[in-house]
Amino acid sequence: MNAKRTLGWTAASLAAASLLYIERDGIRSRLPAPTEPRVRTTYRYFAHVYNTVANLFLFGQERPTRRRVVALADLQPGDIVLDLACGTGRNFPYILDRIGSEGWLIGFDYTPEMLQTAQQTVDAQGWRNVTLLQGDAAQLSREQISAALPESSEGVDAVISTFAFCVIPGWEEALQRAANLLKPGARLVVGDVKLSQRPLLRPFNLLADLLGGLAAGDLGRQPWLRFGSLLGDVTFEERFFGFFYVASGRKQR
Repeated sequence: MNAKRTLGWTAASLAAASLLYIERDGIRSRLPAPTEPRVRTTYRYFAHVYNTVANLFLFGQERPTRRRVVALADLQPGDIVLDLACGTGRNFPYILDRIGSEGWLIGFDYTPEMLQTAQQTVDAQGWRNVTLLQGDAAQLSREQISAALPESSEGVDAVISTFAFCVIPGWEEALQRAANLLKPGARLVVGDVKLSQRPLLRPFNLLADLLGGLAAGDLGRQPWLRFGSLLGDVTFEERFFGFFYVASGRKQR
């Protein structure tokens, strides 16, 4: 019995060590990068099933993460909000519940098929204060946002983004442009997936990388490290054993 137990622990230790070795040597280098054609192709097909499988694919963390992101945005009735890489509009109900009918929501996404699904939701719910825009987040401009609003504005009251910065090909430029769109005192909040740095859970980063690769994502990115150079009042919190995070910052006045 002791011999079998020792053999089992040895096998488990070797398996864990192998996974750590594979992760350390860069399993992401063996996965396709999130290029624009790959992102478009992936989410063209995901658009038809995303609303059904998202919460399962994200281990039950989809809705809690979205709710937390919207809560940290500190939205008020009448606010103008940009949902960057909005996908099928899964954040919309949480946002509209806070900004009310007097606020305005702009949903921006790269994939037309995801926006088509979002538009179906907007139409079904009868939301009249939502505008959807298609484009590249790394090329987003103030002029695009202004054209989507019923009245002129010096910026937006919040930018939120969920499960997107691991996918956006030009994510550094997208983050900079998102921060530039904020009014003074407004918040940028990002919620996404990442690799865990907890020693006992690092072997599972291989699985996380593979799942991220299926969604055209790169979980090795760390957008929150750039918040400090763009924003003030920065917060960062890990969720679900370090595989999810929510980061926020406020544009200085």
